[in-house]
Amino acid sequence: MDGGQIGIHRPYNADDTFASPVLQEQKYERIGADASAFLKEMNVPVRLYEDSLFISPEHMKILTTAEMQGYGLSVNDPYAEEANAVERAKILGISRQALAQREARSSQLCPEQANPTPASTLAWSQCRNEVLRGQR
Repeated sequence: MDGGQIGIHRPYNADDTFASPVLQEQKYERIGADASAFLKEMNVPVRLYEDSLFISPEHMKILTTAEMQGYGLSVNDPYAEEANAVERAKILGISRQALAQREARSSQLCPEQANPTPASTLAWSQCRNEVLRGQR
């Protein structure tokens, strides 16, 4: 993320004329069906929409980093991430389990620098590649 904020609140229509709780419920059920389908397609938990219903537009809730992670908004798509890992394992000629073990090992042997320089980035990359190839 680039440091921006994400806020959630119940959706509303500025020109809404439904003054009945029953009509409002029906409206939000229709909106919810569309929102849920979209969120599922984007691999975001449907509870994001469900949780937003309890936050009035006047009191938008700015999400914390932990909340963004919980909704999957600041992390990689889990399905794409897993597909990429399986592809990397295939390229390396190892199992997915072996890749996970090598990834963990590379984190231990090749720590990232807080303030990387070009030389430290190159050294980190070489170390990581050697571990993933089983050379370390």
